[in-house]
Amino acid sequence: IAPTRALSYSQIDNFITCPTGWLLKDYLGLQMPPALSLPHKSMMMGTLAHKVVELLYQNKEMITAAEAKEKAGKIFDKLISEMAAVFLLDENKLEKIRFRETLVNSISTLVAEINTRKLLVKSCEKELTGTFEGMALKGFCDLYLEDAAGNGFVIDMKWSTSPDYEDKVNKNNDFTPIYFRVDRITGIKRTLEWMK
Repeated sequence: IAPTRALSYSQIDNFITCPTGWLLKDYLGLQMPPALSLPHKSMMMGTLAHKVVELLYQNKEMITAAEAKEKAGKIFDKLISEMAAVFLLDENKLEKIRFRETLVNSISTLVAEINTRKLLVKSCEKELTGTFEGMALKGFCDLYLEDAAGNGFVIDMKWSTSPDYEDKVNKNNDFTPIYFRVDRITGIKRTLEWMK
């Protein structure tokens, strides 16, 4: 089966991890009925986390870790009701507090790591295109950074509540090479090692 259009990097990962799901959703375009495709908590958490980082770096290439920590909490408080309202329910209050604290600390750590390496955030959700063995690829990276020499770096942020997710990234021999190949195709250096 040859792709009929450019594939995103996520679609390639879907193909590797679940070929049948890729065939049905990405190749044939079959979708779940709206009632069955409501986002689950971890998806809402990831979407909110991405938006917080995006807003922190809006019109800025660099921020301090302290500034990130302070502003991330305020952005979280502003967006929670529209992006993850389920956390406002009484039964989810403790989970919301833990999520907020973890997110703010994670973002502060991410910003500190970026600054330690003297990288500048050039854009969020940057479109990347390329080809691999004749197959067109198209997708977006969460953060596109550059060093003083203009070398490009990509950060693909993931938020998961699954204890197995880190093992998937670190140990799965199919998952990690996709990031290597994507980085090689687009001319962007691989930076996953320093995120461990």
